[in-house]
Parts: sequence; structure tokens; C-alpha cells
Amino acid sequence: MAPRTVAERPTLNDAMEETEADTTSAPLVGRRTGLAIAAAFILANASNYSFQIIAGRTLSLDEYGLLAGFLAVITVITVTTSALQVTTARALAAGEAIPDERRVDGLTRSALKVAIVVGLGIVVVSPLLANVLRVGVLPVILLAVYIVPACLDSIAAGRLQGTRRFGGLAAYSTGQAVMKLAAATLVLLAGARVLGLLTSVIIGAAVVALFGLRSTSRAGSVDTHVLGSESRRSFAALALFWLILSIDVPLARVGFEGSDAGLYAAGAVLGKAVLWIPIVVTQVVFPTLVAGTGEPTKSNHLVRNSSALVIASAGLAVGALYLFGDAVFRLLYGERYEAAADIAWKVGLAVIPLALVNLLMFQQLARRNGSFLKWFVVFALLEIGLLLVLPQTAGWYAFALGTVGLGLLCVVLIAARGHDRTTDGELSNVSTQPSDGLSLS
Repeated sequence: MAPRTVAERPTLNDAMEETEADTTSAPLVGRRTGLAIAAAFILANASNYSFQIIAGRTLSLDEYGLLAGFLAVITVITVTTSALQVTTARALAAGEAIPDERRVDGLTRSALKVAIVVGLGIVVVSPLLANVLRVGVLPVILLAVYIVPACLDSIAAGRLQGTRRFGGLAAYSTGQAVMKLAAATLVLLAGARVLGLLTSVIIGAAVVALFGLRSTSRAGSVDTHVLGSESRRSFAALALFWLILSIDVPLARVGFEGSDAGLYAAGAVLGKAVLWIPIVVTQVVFPTLVAGTGEPTKSNHLVRNSSALVIASAGLAVGALYLFGDAVFRLLYGERYEAAADIAWKVGLAVIPLALVNLLMFQQLARRNGSFLKWFVVFALLEIGLLLVLPQTAGWYAFALGTVGLGLLCVVLIAARGHDRTTDGELSNVSTQPSDGLSLS
């Protein structure tokens, strides 16, 4: 069966339509789509930060630190399951999907089975996890339940990304953020605290994920198994990357005093916001990186241009946090969080190398290259060790993040150069093979 072209892919609905273009001769997104992405990006981030502000102003510092720890775990789950987004997007961008309209394709079915098994496993050991994390058993069970909607959410997002419907992807992401804010507001008005907020986040995510899966069913079916080699590679890369990026907040909950943990969580949330634009850039370029897998020169040129944008956007964000952080925290969180401003710019500066690592990691995933993964394991363990051994202060936590980020950046750059040399050698061997004298003309 011939692969289906972009032009043959049906639209999802009027709200998610956008014009497709030949990525070899046109910009990655058109002006209208770019404006739609920017507007949705602003709305989604405003909603996410409104959630943080409402929670920060309503909860005590200790409760906010606890909530931030739960949200960090949710982030790790979300990003780990986003390996399904990578697998789905790659299959669609490469024309490997089956042109039908099944809402539950092979990838979705196998992902649900694995999610249920993993969730039940977490439920079984929830008393032990609750004791280690110094929380109740019910929040751990809720986090296990969240794995299922996280899988569905990632598959829906992958369908939009793989068909280059970036406007639709931005709208979908905005829907998730707005739903989280609305549910949290209702829960807090009802007088609930951390457990209620956690429950509302999970229910809201499930509702939007089910809508997304239904709305994107016409994109095509991906029958790759969730435990196939490509999915395993993506799972490992994303889980390790976001573990490295997020583990500091739960460990601060364990090592810091209650109020200090809350301050660090607030500072880390704003500090890591410098990754927002770099993450959007990566999502936009990934389908093109997949399509250009056999052309390393063009792929590297795109990555270099994208890296410049990543560094510029992240650097400007850190500068803004350094100059205006005090005023921002007073305005958004109140005076009791003002000390978090010094934490925010330090964390933001520390994660700039990780913004580049994220872009380069997706380039290697587009090439089906996982040679860097063993080093991700090494640096994840190194970071945990540093965070446990170093003094339990925000400055040293930022130092650990920055050290690990720079080390990972070097490793991924070496992996990329090695893959380029291998690819160039293979292309050279093909070009120098003698002809068999046959012609198709």
C-alpha cells in the first residue's frame, strides 16, 4: 500500500484546519498558523500560570510544596507517555500510518493495556511509595490512574503533530490548560485543598484526552506496538530527560524545610518556564526532521537555526526573571513568595543547556538513534546523587541542574556527530558501488 500524502489526509474539523505545504520549499508554518500558535501559546501559558497563582495564593507554603511535588510526578508521567506522541507523529510524518478512521488503533490498544498493568502495579506498592514520599496512599493511587488519560492525550497530540496541524495542536494544548484552570477554580471555591486539586487535574485531563482522541481519528491508524523498539527508545529518552528536569522538586520536598520547599517549587516553576518556547520549537520542527532523516546536512542546518532561536528565547526569559522577578512574584504569588525570585532566574539559567538537549534528542529520535540513552541513565543517577549530597539549598540545586545539563549537551552532540559520520559513510559506499549496467530509461 502506497503511503498516503499530506494532501490526502482529511481535516479534523473547522477549528483544527490549516493549510499544508511542501516542507522542502515553504516555511514550517504559515503566517496565519504562526499567529494562531502564538495566541494559543499565550493563552495556554496564562492558564497554566493562573492555576499556579490560584494554588499558591490559596494554599499554605507547605501545601503548595506538596502540590508541586505531585505536579512534578504528573509531569514525569505526562512526558514519559509522550513517547506515544513521538511514535504517532513519526509514523504519520513518514507516511507509515494506515488510512482508516479507527479511534482505537493498535498503538492505542496496546498502550491502554500496558497503562492498566503499570497502574495496578503502582497501586499494589502505593503504601511503600506513600511512606517514602511522606504523603497519603490516595494521592499515589490517583497518580497511577492518571497514566491512562496521559497515554490517550499523547496519542491525540501525536496525530496532530504528525499531520503538521500545528494550529490544532496548539488549540488542543490550550484546551488542556484551560480545563485544568477551570476545574481547579471550582475545587478551591468548594473548599478542597491539595487532594481535591490533584483529582480535578486528573479528571480534566481525561475529559480533554477523550475529546482529542475522538477528534483526531481521521488522521490514520498506527499499529505499532507500545513495546516496539521505536516506542521503547522514545519512552526511555523522554522519561530520563524529564526525570532529570523534574526530580529536583520532589527531592526538595524531602530535603528542605516545609516553607523552603514551597519557595523552591514556586521558583522552579517560573525558572523552568524558559523551556516553553524551546519545547514549541521542537514540536514544530520534529516532523520535518523525520522527513529529512536521509539528508543529514539539511537536518543539521534546521537544528542549528532552531538552536539559535532556543538560546535566544531562553536567554531573554532568564534576563527578564533576573530583572523583574521580584515584582513578578509579588504580583502573582504575593509577598510571602518574594524570596523565590532569586531561585527562579538561577534555575532558568541552569536549564538552558537542557533546552538544547531536548532539541538534539528529538533529532536523534527522528533518526531512530538511541546511542545516547546510556548516558542519560548515568547523568540521571549523577543528578540524584548531587542533589542528595550537596547542601540542601536552592543555589546548589541549580548548580546540580546546570552541571548535568552541560554534561548531557556534550554527550548528545557527540552522538549526533557519530551518527552523521556513519550516515555519510553509508551514503559514500552506496555512491561508489559499481553499476550493474541496467537502466530504467
